[in-house]
Amino acid sequence: MSTAFTKFLEPIMSERTFLEERVDHIQQDLSEVKADVKRIDAKLDATNRELALTRVETEKSLGAARAETAALRVDMERGFGQLRAEMMAGFAALRAEIAALASKHSDGRIQLLMWMAGTAISAAMLAVGVAKLFS
Repeated sequence: MSTAFTKFLEPIMSERTFLEERVDHIQQDLSEVKADVKRIDAKLDATNRELALTRVETEKSLGAARAETAALRVDMERGFGQLRAEMMAGFAALRAEIAALASKHSDGRIQLLMWMAGTAISAAMLAVGVAKLFS
């Protein structure tokens, strides 16, 4: 080959060498990016699995809480029913006593005093019943 031709090829070969090096760097960078993407994908898969397990555990906990709440509601309704029945029986007995006393005494002042006493006793019974419910 002639030196003129060699001098003509030198810049082309130099540029080709430069481009080959750049391609090697780009391929290496691309390999690193692919590895990073695989690591991120693995982390996402692990996170998805953990979230799925957490969701299942949360659903179980919520189911148990719902069942417990339903049971407590039934117990409270039963307790309120019993309290209501006790209070109604107590009020009925108190009214009967007041009516019996009122029939014995026809004076209006005595009836008023008895009504006030009955109201106070009813309020006290209500307070005792509520205290029983919440204790």
